[in-house]
Amino acid sequence: MSPGFKRSPPMETETSSAKSERYAKKTLHEVAIVTLRKVAIATLHKVAIVTLRKVAIATLRKVAIVTLRKVAIATLRKVAIVTLRKVAIATLRKVAIVTLRKVAIATLRKVAIVTLRKVAIATLRKVAIVTLRKVAIATLRKVAIVTLRKVAIATLRKVAIVTLRKVAIATLRKVAIVTLRKVAIATLRKVAIVTLRKVAIATLRKVAIVTLRKVAIATLRKVAIVTLRKVAIATLRKVAIVTLRKVAIATLRKVAIVTLRKVAIATLRKVAIVTLRKVAIATLRKVAIVTLRKVAIATLRKVAIVTLRKVAIATLRKVAIVTLRKVAIATLRKVAIVTLRKVAIATLRKVAIVTLRKVAIATLRKVAIVTLRKVAIATLRKVAIVTLRKVAIATLRKVAIVTLRKVAIATLRKVAIVTLRKVAIATLRKVAIVTLRKVAIATLRKVAIVTLRKVAIATLRKVAIVTLRKVAIATLRKVAIVTLRKVAIATLRKVAIVTLRKVAIATLRKVAIVTLRKVAIATLRKVAIVTLRKVAIATLRKVAIVTLRKVAIATLRKVAIVTLRKVAIATLRKVAIVTLRKVAIATLRKVAIVTLRKVAIATLRKVAIVTLRKVAIATLRKVAIVTLRKVAIATLRKVAIVTLRKVAIATLRKVAIVTLRKVAIATLRKVAIVTLRKVAIATLRKVAIVTLRKVAIATLRKVAIVTLHKVAIVRPIILSNK
Repeated sequence: MSPGFKRSPPMETETSSAKSERYAKKTLHEVAIVTLRKVAIATLHKVAIVTLRKVAIATLRKVAIVTLRKVAIATLRKVAIVTLRKVAIATLRKVAIVTLRKVAIATLRKVAIVTLRKVAIATLRKVAIVTLRKVAIATLRKVAIVTLRKVAIATLRKVAIVTLRKVAIATLRKVAIVTLRKVAIATLRKVAIVTLRKVAIATLRKVAIVTLRKVAIATLRKVAIVTLRKVAIATLRKVAIVTLRKVAIATLRKVAIVTLRKVAIATLRKVAIVTLRKVAIATLRKVAIVTLRKVAIATLRKVAIVTLRKVAIATLRKVAIVTLRKVAIATLRKVAIVTLRKVAIATLRKVAIVTLRKVAIATLRKVAIVTLRKVAIATLRKVAIVTLRKVAIATLRKVAIVTLRKVAIATLRKVAIVTLRKVAIATLRKVAIVTLRKVAIATLRKVAIVTLRKVAIATLRKVAIVTLRKVAIATLRKVAIVTLRKVAIATLRKVAIVTLRKVAIATLRKVAIVTLRKVAIATLRKVAIVTLRKVAIATLRKVAIVTLRKVAIATLRKVAIVTLRKVAIATLRKVAIVTLRKVAIATLRKVAIVTLRKVAIATLRKVAIVTLRKVAIATLRKVAIVTLRKVAIATLRKVAIVTLRKVAIATLRKVAIVTLRKVAIATLRKVAIVTLRKVAIATLRKVAIVTLRKVAIATLRKVAIVTLHKVAIVRPIILSNK
C-alpha cells in the first residue's frame, strides 16, 4: 500500500469523503494493484471458511432489524463510497473492453444457429398448414363418397345378423354386473351421505368436546416445547435475513448505481458498435445458408404429415358418417329388438340378487368412512381451534419469554460475526451484478437491434427464396405418397369404428332403455329394501367407533401444528422484538463497523470482472434471438406462402386421387367385419350401464329414504349403549 493510504485512520476516511475522492483519482492505479494482492488473499481464506455455515445467514437476518438500521446504514455508505470509487473506474474499463470482444464473436455464432431454426419452423408451419389443407380437401371429397357407400352396404348385410346375437348375450352378462354395481354405488352415495351426516353430527357433537379437551391437553404439552424451539429459530432466521438485505441494498444502491452507470456507459458504447457489426456479418452469412436448408427440410416433413392427416380425417369423417349411419340403422333396427329382450330377462334375474348385496356392502363402507371423516373434520375444526387457542396461549406465554432470551443470546453471539460478513458479501454482489446488467443491457440493445436487423434482412432475403423452393419440391414429393396411404388407412379405420359405434348406440339405446327399465325395476325393488337395512346397520356400527378415533387423532395433529405456529408467531413477535433489540444492539455495534469495511473492499473487486462477462453473454443471446426471429418471420412469410402453394398443389393432385381409391377399398373390407363386433359389444355395455343407472336410481331413492330413516333413528341409541 502507499504511505498515504496506510496513515489515514478509518474514522477520518469516513468523515472526509471529499478529500478521499480527490486523492483516489490520482493514486487509483497504484493503490488498486497493491491492495488487491495483499487484501484479497487474507480475506478470501476467512470468508470461504465462514460462508459454509448455513445457520449464520438464517438466524441473524431475523434478529438485526433495529441494529442494522442504525449501524449498517452509516457504515455501508461510508465504506461503499470509498471502495467503489477507487476500484470501479479502472477495473470496469479494462474488463469491459477485453471481455466483450471475446464473448461477442462466440455468442453470436451459437445464438444465430438456434434462432434461425426456431424462426424457420414457426413461419413454415403457418404457411404449410393452410396450403396443404386446401389441396387435400378438394381431392379427398371426390374419392371418398363413392367408395364408402359400396363397401359399407356389402359388409354390413352379411355381418350384422350373426354378430348381434353373439355380442348381445356376451355383453349383457358382463354389462349387468358392472351396471348394477355402478347404479347401486351412485344411488347409495346420495342417500347414505345425507343419512350418515345427520347421524354422525349428533353423535360426534357429544363425543368431540370431551375428547378434544383431553387430547389437546396431552398433545400440547409434548408439542409446545418442541414447537417453540422450532418457531423461535424459524422466526429469528426470517427477520434477520429480510432486515439485513433491505438495509444493505438501500445504502449500496444509491452509491453503486451512479458510479457504475457512468463507467459502464462510456466503455460499452465504444466497444459494442464495432464488435457487434463485425461479428454479426461474419456469423450470419455462414449460418443462414446451412440453417435454412436444415430447418426447411425438417419443418416441411413434419407439417406435411400433420396437415395431410388432419385434412383426410376431416373430409372422410363427413362422408363416412352419413353413409355408414344410413346402412347401419336399417340393419340394426330389425335384429336388435328381439335379441335384447330375451337376453336381458335371462341375465338380469341371475345377476341382480348377488350384485346388490356385494355393492351395498362395499358402497356403505366407503361412504360411511368418507362421511364420518368429513363430519368429524368439520365439527372437530370448530371445537379444536377454540380449545387449542386457549390452551396454547396460556402455555406459550409462560415458556416464550424465558426461551427467547436464552435462544437469542446463544444464537446472536455465534452468528453475529459470520452473518455480517455473508450479508455484506451477498448484498454487494447483487447490487454490482444488477447495476452492470442494466447498463450493459441498455447499451447493447440499442446497438444490437439496429445492427442485427440490417445484416439479417440482407442475408435472409437472398438465401430464403432459393432454398425454400428446392427443399419444398424435394420433400413434398417423397412425403405425399407415403403420407396419403398411411393417413387413408388410419382415418378409414377410425371413422368406420366411430360411425358404427354411434349408429349402434343410437338404435340400441331406444330399444334397450325400454327393455332394461322394465326388467330392472321389478328385480331391484324386491331386493333393495331388505339388503339396505341389514347392511346399513351392520356397517355403521363397525365404522363409527374406529373412524372417530382416527379422525380425532389426525385432526388434532393438523390443528395443533397450525394453531401452535400461529399462536407462537403472535406471541414471539411481541416478545422477540423487545428481546432482540436489546441483544442485537449490543452485539452488532461491536462487529458491524470492522466487518463491513473488509467485506466491501474484497467483494467489489471480485464481482466487477465476473459480472461484465456474464452480462455481455446474456444480453447478446437475448437480443440476437429476438432480432433474428422478427427479421426471419417477416422475410420467410412472403417467400414461403407463394412457394409452398405452387409446389403442394402440383404434387398432391397427382398422388391423392389414385392412392385414396386403392386404400379405401382395401381397408374398409377388412375393418368392417371386425368393427361391427367390437361396436356392438361396446355400445351394449354403454347402453346397459346408463339404463340400469337410471332405473336403479329411481327405485333405490324410494327404498333408501325409508330404510336409512329407520336406521338413523336407531343408530345413536346403539352407540350410546356401547
